[in-house]
Amino acid sequence: MENKLFVVITVIAVIFLGISILLISLDCKLTRIEKEQNKKSE
Repeated sequence: MENKLFVVITVIAVIFLGISILLISLDCKLTRIEKEQNKKSE
């Protein structure tokens, strides 16, 4: 029973970590695009 709980917690942690990395990379890309747009508009 404890092994199943450990597996579930591990899977949830991996999914959460993957989503976090995805969101951070998207934020970096959007920030870069916004900076480029601001330079073009000036």
